[in-house]
Amino acid sequence: MINKDAKLVENIFETKALEQASTRDGFGRGVVEAGREDKNVVVLCADLAESTRSQWFRDEFPERYIEIGVA
Repeated sequence: MINKDAKLVENIFETKALEQASTRDGFGRGVVEAGREDKNVVVLCADLAESTRSQWFRDEFPERYIEIGVA
């Protein structure tokens, strides 16, 4: 029933078996994983690295992290 290409966990509907994490932690981990799998992944950040956990991507792939800021 679950599309294997979607890269979802097998027990996605068994909520008690899943690790609970904040949305931003999930985003941070996910973007790092995507960066490991695809060298074309880059992150643009508007001074929110800590809030979005994109600093994890910056720490691992500084050459693919662009801080654009907002004035």
